[in-house]
Amino acid sequence: MNGTLNRIALGLVVLTLAACQSTPREEESADRAMEPAANTGPGCIQGDCQNGTGIYVYESGDRYSGEFKDGLRHGRGTFEYANGDRYVGNYENGQRSGQGVYTFANGDRYQGEWQNGLREGQGVYTFAIGGVYDGQFQNDGAGGQGRYTLEERTRACQLDDKSIFCTPGSAEESMMQDTGS
Repeated sequence: MNGTLNRIALGLVVLTLAACQSTPREEESADRAMEPAANTGPGCIQGDCQNGTGIYVYESGDRYSGEFKDGLRHGRGTFEYANGDRYVGNYENGQRSGQGVYTFANGDRYQGEWQNGLREGQGVYTFAIGGVYDGQFQNDGAGGQGRYTLEERTRACQLDDKSIFCTPGSAEESMMQDTGS
């Protein structure tokens, strides 16, 4: 029975990580991040959204508060998505860059390194349903190696196409599932 529960939990983890890829709304917002925010135009509701600190609200309902340079998110800031997701961290030229924390509306959380708007480098992904992946992220989770811990059991794992594949501890714990996202 315990092996079945572990298999179900790992299956949910695989499905969850695959489901936590960029949403169309997130990608739209990322595309709009490259558009300069007008200092006095629609959207900038407070401060200096050109070269300073301000609050910018997008047509989608997404909201960014933080530092701007040349009308782009640049420096430290908080982006709150209309779908309930939230990113707090650094930006460079309108994209997530450096250290940051992305919390998904479902309770999942990624804390780690970003490059060009993608999870890239060392990071920790905590699943709301339980379990933690701690390791490398390549190309927003399409690859990387690390360790997955669930119920005090740790396994060597790797990311492949936003799914976690772990070295099984026994035959009944084996889980190799790709969601085909």
